Amino acid sequence: MSGSKTLIGTVCLAVILSGCATNTVPPPAEPTDPIRHNRLEVPAWLEIISVDFAAAMHGGDQKRARGRGFFTVFGRHRESGKYHLLLYEDISRRVEPIEIIAVNSTVASDSIGIEMD
Repeated sequence: MSGSKTLIGTVCLAVILSGCATNTVPPPAEPTDPIRHNRLEVPAWLEIISVDFAAAMHGGDQKRARGRGFFTVFGRHRESGKYHLLLYEDISRRVEPIEIIAVNSTVASDSIGIEMD
């Protein structure tokens, strides 16, 4: 259980520390702003289980947020059945993952409470 939390904590810390001066949080939307459309490139071999957005803030104000914003995609390899965590950052300029992490399914199943074959 603590192994998966350690993995997630390490990933989050690595993303935060890899350049706090860089701002990858989308700017706040105004009520009259058009809908923003972005896309993520997900490998064809990955069956998506979940997608999440998180941000670690390091300054700014109500008009201009500053921080590191990133998406995580958790999925399963369609052929091998192995689980992977994909990290995406700055999706307005980069659609491919910045990192792909293979997840130890024994540790993951204990910590997130889902049955993993």
